[in-house]
Amino acid sequence: MTTVTRLAVRQVRRDAPARQRTLRAAPPFELGTALDGSAIGEVIASRAASVPVGATVSHFLGWREHAVLDATAATVVDTALAPASAYLGPLGTTGLTAYAALTRTAPVGEGDVVFVSAAAGAVGSVAGQLARQLGASRVIGSAGRPRKTKKLLDAFGFDAAVDYRQGGLTEQLSEAAPDGIDVYLDAVGGDHLHAAIGAILGSGISSFCGIEDASVHFVYDSLNAGEAALTSPDAALDALVT
Repeated sequence: MTTVTRLAVRQVRRDAPARQRTLRAAPPFELGTALDGSAIGEVIASRAASVPVGATVSHFLGWREHAVLDATAATVVDTALAPASAYLGPLGTTGLTAYAALTRTAPVGEGDVVFVSAAAGAVGSVAGQLARQLGASRVIGSAGRPRKTKKLLDAFGFDAAVDYRQGGLTEQLSEAAPDGIDVYLDAVGGDHLHAAIGAILGSGISSFCGIEDASVHFVYDSLNAGEAALTSPDAALDALVT
């Protein structure tokens, strides 16, 4: 048994009821049941030696004052290494998403120019910092409103930031990356994807985060295979809706 001391509210869970038909990773909430979600708690009773009383653990039974769960469903976290709240963010699922995207799906290489959409968000803000650690020579982020773009530069270490609310996203990206981009982490699609496809180099690679439509994977595979059919941003975007 644990007390629950910290909770995480993720957009993917907030949208779950509306996305029931397409969302597989996070099923929708059900009426009459307690809300689940990522949480950090302190163990107050235990029959498992691997999860002792007093340990800080992460689990997914979130929205309750106390949680009773199997030891295999709890992960002991080291609060001497990082604050407990970090295990709901950079050291939790959002950080893992950013890490997997930039090391496995679209690996960042030494000297790469990286463009991150939704860069002020939970995944994007970590992705920008990881890209730098992985050897990127330039990291560009997109966010809405000056307050957020300033935070990208001042707090998260991005080299350049574009404000999509100002319009002209393609032009802004071209100015920030005049020689093109090597890696694109996409979390929004739309005009961001259009701009990125127009800027990505011949050997560039993209990672689509949170997009489950099969046609997106077709575009991803085709771009990386260098198929002649996708010779322009419009051609690639057309494939998204076919």
